[in-house]
Amino acid sequence: LAEPPNAHKFVEAVGALARLCALAGSACYGIGLLNEPCCHWHEQPAFDRAALYQSAIAAARAHLPARVPVVINEWTNWLEAFWRPAMLPYHPLGRVLFDVHVYSFTEVTTTTDAARARLAPLLDAYRKVSEAFPTFAGEYALIPHGDGSASDAFDYSALANWYVRHFAAGGLGSAVWNYDAQYPAWGPVEAERVG
Repeated sequence: LAEPPNAHKFVEAVGALARLCALAGSACYGIGLLNEPCCHWHEQPAFDRAALYQSAIAAARAHLPARVPVVINEWTNWLEAFWRPAMLPYHPLGRVLFDVHVYSFTEVTTTTDAARARLAPLLDAYRKVSEAFPTFAGEYALIPHGDGSASDAFDYSALANWYVRHFAAGGLGSAVWNYDAQYPAWGPVEAERVG
């Protein structure tokens, strides 16, 4: 199968990152391979991403013991459609975790019930994936429901609580994306109606 022209650089970079992690000792929890993969890799049968990731993990294991996690970031729907446990055996790859980013940009919802209905398939996919792999939601946001201002009636706190319960029940936990943008709903800690 064809590889991207920079595949060897990717594997080298992961090895170098693992070397730095090893030098940091217990201060380094683990390393991530690639944040938010793009380019519709899941639709390109000529490219074996699993083999590339296996090579990168092997490069990391030259410096890190099996107990130190290597984190694969993936979109929820791609995880369920692509990855299988047999692709990432503990021996020889060690502990591999999945960091899933859960976002729904396609439709504005103005009630928590509508938001939950829209997000339910993504959280169901997250739950299914976490049954096969150690998984955490590394990013999610409280959008697109309103502007997060004082006049916005959407119950962001209720949605955040719902998210957290689902992520904790089906995986290792979650982290809200606290982006300091011009849109208050993206920065839930700072917004009046969010947080």
